[in-house]
Amino acid sequence: EFRALFGFAGIEELKDVIRTVPEVGGLIGHEDADKLMTVKEYHGGNDVKSSLQSAFAKLMTASKEAVSEAVNKLKGRLNDESKVKAFLI
Repeated sequence: EFRALFGFAGIEELKDVIRTVPEVGGLIGHEDADKLMTVKEYHGGNDVKSSLQSAFAKLMTASKEAVSEAVNKLKGRLNDESKVKAFLI
């Protein structure tokens, strides 16, 4: 099985993160996120490797400000979702 990001997650797990945590997609860039969403789990070609390397590099080299902004957006979104759930219960 080809493991994304050097053994941390499979392609489908990575796709799930990109789908459900838009802040991560923002950090890696929408172009790389879109490329990764079209990758097949067991397709180990150079295009897969280059897409993963590009996304990983962007994630790991994102500025402190970009990461802080993404974390703040994530916290705000989760707080809003929590308030909605509490209201519905």
